[in-house]
Amino acid sequence: MKKLFLFYLQFSVIFLHCNVNAQWKEEKLITFDKANLSNFEALQISSNGLLLVKEGIGTKSIYSLINVFTQDKKLIFETDAERSNARFNNCKDDYVIISVRKNNIWSVNIYDISGNNIITIEHPDGGVGSASIFNEKYILYQFRPFDESYASIYLYNKTKNEKKFITYGIGEQWAPNGDYFFVNTPNDENKYSNYFIFSKDGKSLLKLPFDNEHIINFKWAPDSKKLLLKKSGYVPNWGIVYIDSVDDLTVRLKNIFYFPARFTKGKQFPTNLSDPVWFNDSRTIAFIATIEDGHSILESSIYIFDEKTKKLEKVSRTYTYTSHVKSLIWNSEEDLYFIEEDKTTINIIKLNFNIK
Repeated sequence: MKKLFLFYLQFSVIFLHCNVNAQWKEEKLITFDKANLSNFEALQISSNGLLLVKEGIGTKSIYSLINVFTQDKKLIFETDAERSNARFNNCKDDYVIISVRKNNIWSVNIYDISGNNIITIEHPDGGVGSASIFNEKYILYQFRPFDESYASIYLYNKTKNEKKFITYGIGEQWAPNGDYFFVNTPNDENKYSNYFIFSKDGKSLLKLPFDNEHIINFKWAPDSKKLLLKKSGYVPNWGIVYIDSVDDLTVRLKNIFYFPARFTKGKQFPTNLSDPVWFNDSRTIAFIATIEDGHSILESSIYIFDEKTKKLEKVSRTYTYTSHVKSLIWNSEEDLYFIEEDKTTINIIKLNFNIK
């Protein structure tokens, strides 16, 4: 197969910014020149500095991983399906979840980065739309039969080739410790607005107190004791759910904290926080913050929220409306990686600062 030509220029330019609250350094790791690229998308970055990209040749979609430090590129999956998408696993980013629709049927391919192998999940009686994997013994996937309007969550043990029905629902997500997982289940009107935590074997442990509310984001903290959430239409709309694991079959709700509507009086505050990502201290959360005029994004920047002090702080320069910032991820050394895209280039950036 003819290899795709990928043009990039690596350089390191450091910007130093100082204010009363923070000091940070911005380093561009790779710049992709859009003029030399065709059908190229930078999708996400992993905590290990792997850039997930999608490219196209004719009817093919080709997914690869590029090491942002060595520039090594590895093809992981290609398909001629009518639609496909890919992301890093929502539990541990040492897997890539690739969803494919071929002949109008969805299936999921899970690429194991360290093992360099693919686990395919498909059904002859319906479509598999998404998945969350802890390891090959604990794989959650969402199955939607052809003759039903709502989805089901199954637990798949690849080593035993077992598939176990858990519940009707969507939004499956393993806790980082692998002891339990989260599912959004339907209510009596078949609307997905009930939220449950299950044990790793599929036993219902805790129903969260958000009946018939629209939660559009749940994200586990690395210690598996907190869930960051975002409510639709609420001000403030971000909150943290604290849980306590008593034993293997008992999880209880401890508290719910909601972010203040505004953190600083009399100062301009971002109208929207998105793309949250926890640092491994389970205390610090990074967000992409935007100021909008109701129609478009005027500017964006990166903020961090300290769960202990309840302070929100800007830690990057301001990106104008011509730039688009996405895919925040922490590494283990208090650095943030992210993608910044403008009209001519795609930049992979490392942001370093002291969060302590």
